[in-house]
Amino acid sequence: MKKICVVGSGPIGESTAQILAQRELCQEIVLIANHEDLVEAAVVDLLQSAALLGFDTRVRGSTDMNAVVGADAVIISAGTPEPARLETDPAIDASAGLVAAAARAAGALAPEALLLVVSDPAPLMTHIAWHQSGLERERVIGVAGALDAARMASLIAIEAGLSVRDVRALVMGRYGDTVLPLPRYSTISGIPVSEFLSEAAIERVLRRMRQGTVLPHRAIGNSVAPAEAVVALIDAVARNRSRILPAVCVLDGEYGETGVALDVPAVIGGQGIEKIVELPLNVAEQQALHASAGAVRADLARLPPPYRSP
Repeated sequence: MKKICVVGSGPIGESTAQILAQRELCQEIVLIANHEDLVEAAVVDLLQSAALLGFDTRVRGSTDMNAVVGADAVIISAGTPEPARLETDPAIDASAGLVAAAARAAGALAPEALLLVVSDPAPLMTHIAWHQSGLERERVIGVAGALDAARMASLIAIEAGLSVRDVRALVMGRYGDTVLPLPRYSTISGIPVSEFLSEAAIERVLRRMRQGTVLPHRAIGNSVAPAEAVVALIDAVARNRSRILPAVCVLDGEYGETGVALDVPAVIGGQGIEKIVELPLNVAEQQALHASAGAVRADLARLPPPYRSP
């Protein structure tokens, strides 16, 4: 890619820019945020690290969304720093407004760009970004799926006492109590996890997934895992890898759902979402996925009308 814009200069935005620059996945990175001092500090830090880490990626900052002109990808990480609880936290409206504004600018000024949404909660914010940008759904991807799968893989590796390098996990739906971890589609070196873990151990993994899917970086300032999830998706597009990755996608009939964004497995390549992979789900899994879709629609219903689909 020639140019990637990262909207939001918080820990995730900075970490994502750092990894993208270090791996030289693009020629230029533009950090965009409302606060000039924060943007300048982040850019200076990245530029100073270039000599130590050995990358030539150009990095600059801006407080003007017009800087997205000509971008191949726009990464939206803007939002409130506190954990989002739609039922109790009015700050979610502020996050929705930031995401909507960034998405509108991306759609108008970089209509060929890939739009990646990191802002929390990802299914809700991905839906808003798709609706507000006017981009085709194939060009709008939420990042939570890759991060949730990585979290589940780490839990499986801990329970099995084996290297996480060999674990492939799958998570669908929406984070929180309606998340759908799928151990029967998760493997260790291609072998089903049930060959390594007892039913009790698998249940511990599932319980921790349901209890712990609120992103930990909100509480402890950690940003490496979400940034790596973003970069995995960017890499799949930039190198046209056609990788199957979990991602938040806007569904149009897949899994019996339309007009709602959920974590699903998808083929990610040069055009963005090349295909949504529809897995055969049993009755309980189908019910759980529909419950996730219902929860996302309930989230949307709590937002002001401008952020909802017509």
